[in-house]
Amino acid sequence: MPHTRVVFLDVLNHGAVYAACAKRRGRTRPADWIDRRCVARVNALCERASAVLVISSSWPSYLGNDPFVAVMRECGLLAPIVGFCSESVPNGTDPAQSNARWDLIRRWLSEHQDVESWVILDDCDWAGFPANRFVLTSQAVGLTDADADRAG
Repeated sequence: MPHTRVVFLDVLNHGAVYAACAKRRGRTRPADWIDRRCVARVNALCERASAVLVISSSWPSYLGNDPFVAVMRECGLLAPIVGFCSESVPNGTDPAQSNARWDLIRRWLSEHQDVESWVILDDCDWAGFPANRFVLTSQAVGLTDADADRAG
């Protein structure tokens, strides 16, 4: 299946989600850490743009790809996930000083020549992300409607 339009996705949670889960002190499931409103925005974006997802998050490196997909489906994600750029990045890595995530995305793109357009949604401004294909979301509030509109 050609992947002509791709959204590289990192962000489906934010500070308020972290705070709510922290109050539950270890009594959470992975799905509790996902904001379903952000998921709905991703679904709308992908439907509107006829896009597929490539996950560019560290979450799958902790959960595993298949369990991660199951969690996302439980949270309402409908958009097709066609790949992962989610090798773990060392803790404490300063995104502004490391292009690790951009290297992973570039590698995925080089292996998939059928991509004609793409955008990165991330709450960290990793070194190397091209400004014209990157939407920086807020770590405090997550993916907003305005972010989704800028993405596509």
